[in-house]
Amino acid sequence: MSRRLSASFRAKLMAERADEDGVSLVTIRHDLLPEPIRFTSHPTDCLGIDPLRYGTISRGILFDYIEHQITLPEDADGTAPAFEIQLSNIGRETIQLLQSTLEPAAVTVEIVSRTQPDTVEIEWPDFDLVSADYDEELVTLGLAIDAMATEPYPCDSIAPSGFRGLF
Repeated sequence: MSRRLSASFRAKLMAERADEDGVSLVTIRHDLLPEPIRFTSHPTDCLGIDPLRYGTISRGILFDYIEHQITLPEDADGTAPAFEIQLSNIGRETIQLLQSTLEPAAVTVEIVSRTQPDTVEIEWPDFDLVSADYDEELVTLGLAIDAMATEPYPCDSIAPSGFRGLF
């Protein structure tokens, strides 16, 4: 499956000496969070002096800079899209909150141009946060397209070994 990129972004990425790079914007939403968690992969703008904050402003929304690495989903037919995001530990309370909920948090990942952050080049909306593992330095978030799609249905195989009365 191909992705449509703007001509200017594609040309900048394909240039021999590319001065353009893609910036990832990640938004985590959940009813129990007072406001969505938003972070970016590039310290494009200074967002504040006290405390010193860097981030990216896209479409009027502030995304705080948190160094992270994203493993993008396979873009092939027959495979379920899944992400893995590794980032600096953002706070034990937030991760424990995301791990303890019955409803998974909704996560949107977007790629924008560093020079034109208001234009979303690629978007992966509404992935479910299916795992959140952490240690003192790193948080690893596992994302899947639909958590319920991976659950087996029906939960049992109807076979003579399990349902003798039917056979």
